[in-house]
Amino acid sequence: MLLDVALNIRSFYSSDYVTETVEILTGKERGEVNESWNDLAKTGIVFQKDYQWFIDQARREEIKKSLEENFSEIGITADRITDIIEEKIQINPEKLSIYVKLLSKIYKSEGKKYIIFSDGEWISDIGDLCEELLKERIVFRYSSSSRKHSYRNFYLRVWPFDVEEIINKIVLKHLNVEGLSDEEWQVISLLLLSRDLSHEYQTIKNNVGFTDPELRELITCLKERGLVEEKYGRITLLQGLKESLIQYYKLTFYPKLKSEVISRIKQRIGRSMSALWLFTMAGRIYNLPIGEIRTEPILSKAINRTEVKEFEHQLTDIKDLGILYDFGDSVLLVGDTMRDVENWLKGSIRQSLVFIPARDYYLARSIFKDIFSKCQEHVKIQDAYLGEETFDLLEYIPPELRIQILTGIKLGEGEDPMRIFHRIDRLNAERRGKFQILFIGDRTTGDAPFHDRFILSKTRGWQVGTSLKQVGKGKDTTVSEVSKVEKDERVEPVFDRWWNVKISELEPRNKIKMNYQEWKDHITRVSET
Repeated sequence: MLLDVALNIRSFYSSDYVTETVEILTGKERGEVNESWNDLAKTGIVFQKDYQWFIDQARREEIKKSLEENFSEIGITADRITDIIEEKIQINPEKLSIYVKLLSKIYKSEGKKYIIFSDGEWISDIGDLCEELLKERIVFRYSSSSRKHSYRNFYLRVWPFDVEEIINKIVLKHLNVEGLSDEEWQVISLLLLSRDLSHEYQTIKNNVGFTDPELRELITCLKERGLVEEKYGRITLLQGLKESLIQYYKLTFYPKLKSEVISRIKQRIGRSMSALWLFTMAGRIYNLPIGEIRTEPILSKAINRTEVKEFEHQLTDIKDLGILYDFGDSVLLVGDTMRDVENWLKGSIRQSLVFIPARDYYLARSIFKDIFSKCQEHVKIQDAYLGEETFDLLEYIPPELRIQILTGIKLGEGEDPMRIFHRIDRLNAERRGKFQILFIGDRTTGDAPFHDRFILSKTRGWQVGTSLKQVGKGKDTTVSEVSKVEKDERVEPVFDRWWNVKISELEPRNKIKMNYQEWKDHITRVSET
């Protein structure tokens, strides 16, 4: 019995940690029990080092095996302990709530699990329950005192089975957690997402779509089940249920909720581009260097409301997407769901419409790499504004494909002509006759006679919402695939018409067309003047 207590308490400073329990269970005097402990010390089974007691490591497994054989004979098994606790609850159903309170008082440290009472706190329903469990060798007791205070610790059995886990399972079964409705889980999940498992009633109401009578009924049911408490208008989830409910929430309710939220977001994006804008806004807020990242029960970020004042008008709409909770003085963004939606958006490069948020360079590169991999024979690019970043994207075009670029004469603001010359010269050298570029624009302003941006190949075509040089930079944009009929009958014929137009046809319209060398000379002259 002494060794059983010692194995469950692990390391300790005084033999009283183990002898007190044995004295209570056997009815023997403390001196006699201490004698037995000293006998163990003489044989080297237990020893003291740096003022702490330990069991000899070399003999630990042999001791465990011997004890377990004895446990089977005297009924110290997980099944027997389960029956004992179940029987106590059946005899007195009110004990269920006491077990819940007991779970909330457990401290954990270095493999130990224990409950601490001080100055007579053990004279309580939880203390009485601990004394009952002590008689069944489910917990072990150690008492101490100082000049001013007295203490009583109860250590839960953690070997050869974990008593806390057994109690958890019994409590959850009696509370019928599996039978909770989705509506009840909505309330519980809000409490699990809070820092202290607690919210004002009105805060919960602001984040669920229930009427006041509906919410009151739900909370009443949860109180009757013993899952929550309500004091002064504040709803609190019982601390002892936290870990078990988190595990159930993560494995059962949240995956279903996340799937429903993602499905709704996809539908809204399909109906309106404004949903994309809202989702992007949520992503920007989430990525700001503010707030607190949390990983339990799910990946999320809590942000003080004062830090997102500039987004105040958008917060309600983002909440309607299902990825934000409004906790009054703070908001919580559900990063886990947002990440999955982002992955879906990135995976949508295989679909007809792709949304690219501002400053998402990785997504932009991935999309164009995918597009160019689908091109055959040639790539025709129509873009009114050329920039150095344009050539970064062209690196993804397979070397066997011919490239034709149709652009305006005027360079964009901030572009360095010499760097553009270098990139074109490099492409000419690398592609060896498979690269051509033409410049068409107003003779006076240099503006191109077209605005739309297209990427065209033999069988497929795409329209880009902004100039290629800006994709993934400062503005949100979309890339949509045009149908083959539209490409063949409308878009590509216009490209080819501009590409093959004669200068004599352009002059009456005050337009001019230049090859690369002509354009280079023109830009150089303009730069010098």
